Amino acid sequence: MSTPVPSPNPGGLFIFVELGAETTEAEFHDINEKEHDPPRMALPEFVGATRYRAIDGQKPTWLNLVSISDLSVIGSPPIVAIMEQRSEREAKMSKAFSGLERRVCSLVYDSLSDPSAPKVEAKPGVAVIVGLNTSDPDGLDKWYNEEHLALIRNVPGWVRTRRYKFVDGGLVGFMEGKVIPTFTTVSEFTSEDVLASEELKKAGSTEWRDKVMKDVTFIERRAFKAYKVLA
Repeated sequence: MSTPVPSPNPGGLFIFVELGAETTEAEFHDINEKEHDPPRMALPEFVGATRYRAIDGQKPTWLNLVSISDLSVIGSPPIVAIMEQRSEREAKMSKAFSGLERRVCSLVYDSLSDPSAPKVEAKPGVAVIVGLNTSDPDGLDKWYNEEHLALIRNVPGWVRTRRYKFVDGGLVGFMEGKVIPTFTTVSEFTSEDVLASEELKKAGSTEWRDKVMKDVTFIERRAFKAYKVLA
C-alpha cells in the first residue's frame, strides 16, 4: 500500500494547454496572472501552483499544476462563481485553445509525508510526469513502493515525488480522443540535466520495472520546466 496521505481528500489539478493561434504567450501569461489565478489561489483549498513549459518537444506546451488540500472544492459554489464571473478576454482565450486536457486527481503518495524519504530544501526546476494505465494496479503500487521510489530519490537533484489517481477530467480540441491515464507520477528535480543522467536511466531499466510494464496498457512521459511558481 502507498504511504497514507492525511485527510481530507487532497489532490492535484492538472491543466495541459496548447494555445490557439489567436492568443500570444504574453496574453496567456497576463490573463493567467491578472485574472485567472488570483481568485482561485485566494481559496484556502488551493495551497500551491506552478505553471510549467514543456522541454520535451511534445504538445501541449503548457501545464498548470495546482495542489489542492481538499478535492471537494472542485465544483463547489465558490469555484462555480469564479467560472461564471470570469472576464471576457479569459473566456475568449479559453474558447480559442487548440487543445486542453483537464485532470482532477486524488493524491495517493507524497514524499513529504513519507518518513522514509529525505526532505530536500532545494527549489525544484523541472518536473518529469509519467502517466499510465495498467491491468495490475497492485503490482504497480508494490513496484513503486519497494523499488522505484527509492531509485528516483537517488537521482542527483531529486526534490520531491507525488503519485496521483485520476478522479475526473476532460479533453478539448486536438486532445479529444486521447487516453487519460489513471495513474500519474510527478517527480521534481532541480535541473533539466537530470533527464540525461545515468541514475534516471537506471531507475527506469530494472528487471522489476520491465515485468511491471508488461501489464501496462498505456504510458506517456513528459518533461516540463517551471515557468512560474504561484505559491
